Amino acid sequence: MYKMLIVDDEQMIRMGIKEGIEWKKMDIGEVYTAASASEALRIIREERPELMITDISMAEMTGLDLIREIRRRKYVIRIIVLTGYDSFNYARQCLKMQVQNFLLKPVDEEELTESVRQQVEYLKEMKHREEQSIMRKRTEGSRQQMELERLLRSLITREEVSVAQMCADFHLNKEQEMCAVLILQDMDMGEEDRNFRLLTLKNICIGLIDARNEGLTFLDHAGRIVVAVYQKEEEGDITETLACLKNILEDEDNSKVKFIKGSTVKGFEQLYLSYNDAVCLLDSERAEFDAIISDSAGNERQHIFRDVYEEFKKAMVENTANCEHVLHIFDRFRRAAESYNISDVMLKRLCFELASSVMFAYTMDTGESRSNLLESVNRALLSSGREETMKVMEGFLSGLLGDNDASKENNEIISRAKIYIGEHLEENLSVAVLAESFYVSPNYFSRLFKRVEGEGCNEYIVRKRIERSMSLLETTTLKTGRIAMMVGYNDTNYFSIAFKKHTGMSPTKYREMCREKGGA
Repeated sequence: MYKMLIVDDEQMIRMGIKEGIEWKKMDIGEVYTAASASEALRIIREERPELMITDISMAEMTGLDLIREIRRRKYVIRIIVLTGYDSFNYARQCLKMQVQNFLLKPVDEEELTESVRQQVEYLKEMKHREEQSIMRKRTEGSRQQMELERLLRSLITREEVSVAQMCADFHLNKEQEMCAVLILQDMDMGEEDRNFRLLTLKNICIGLIDARNEGLTFLDHAGRIVVAVYQKEEEGDITETLACLKNILEDEDNSKVKFIKGSTVKGFEQLYLSYNDAVCLLDSERAEFDAIISDSAGNERQHIFRDVYEEFKKAMVENTANCEHVLHIFDRFRRAAESYNISDVMLKRLCFELASSVMFAYTMDTGESRSNLLESVNRALLSSGREETMKVMEGFLSGLLGDNDASKENNEIISRAKIYIGEHLEENLSVAVLAESFYVSPNYFSRLFKRVEGEGCNEYIVRKRIERSMSLLETTTLKTGRIAMMVGYNDTNYFSIAFKKHTGMSPTKYREMCREKGGA
């Protein structure tokens, strides 16, 4: 079932369209309505409808502007435009923005229904073609996987294989450094269960290793899972990859698996040596075969860096209101990761943890959830290299904390807060009260205010209260205690101290000085 969005600032029209068409007969299960372009963009972001009917003439943002924004944000949606103006210019603009149909008001119900039906049929056809394409790719991919596994089995048993041809056919690096790893499962089960688990583990390995170009998975002649894990330039990559793989396999399979790691060799022609090393370890039943051997110095270095990283994370989480400062902290983190020689795998893991922590803090502070950004980061990091990882994170932080819309909204919050402060100086003003008024956390509001105004919120409130009291002292004969109450101070002594700190004299002395100047 598809989703439809109807956008028109006239309620009678949008409700008439919604109620006048039998949507379910056209496989449209949900129909949403929006009275403005901004409401429409929110619905599109949250509900992702495949179809939209929109008017052109709307007050806040025209239908054409809405379509431009939809295309800019790369939402995939079929659009039917309704307009009361028979203008070639409108029609031309709609064509440029890939609008599917352009209908004049008052639109005939049958004409609109037919137009919607055509768009639904198009979506069904595209879906059918996509499914066929996926099946073809899966079939071809399955054949290729079977052939590659056959060649790899031949390699480890020293059968005749053209390594150069194999690498050319499957786009492999002939001189790739790698090690063979046997993955063993518990054998205390029936053959059917054992085969199911074997294939399950194998497919998980393919998804985690092969799909990310970190190695190749196949079954040897004994029916054991073998993973040829690529060695990368960064020290410790194989160890981290295997540790990650082992944890996921055990979580998914809910049982223990054992890894037997052969030596590191260079090139596919030498893969049999690494495989034989692993088999020898298995045959000799060495107790340490299931351990993943790693460099102790490297482990110690990464352990120390973890403490350094926690400080960076804390600083970023505490400054979500200041995008520039957060990016500065991230740049320091990047340089630290280089100096500690943190591996690619560890770097990606830490970056995603950073992104998650910053996103959580931002959501808690502002009440705004932007989980789509975090999902994009996750997808990008899965296949990113070292430099790309840093660019992905910088883009995420800028998009979350510093995009133009967010900056405008933040400035709007502070502008409204300053107006509120000016109109309520006699009341109990505090960061917490103001933050609650604007639906953000106190910490976020405080940091945001200081970033925008260059001074703390409390400092600003005190300064405005003193300025107001100075004016009252100059222009009225009200007693100091009364003025203190009028500018939000219940304690006259506290008011006098604050006043002197900002002006260098007491309220009484200031009034005397003003009168002397006036008399002169």
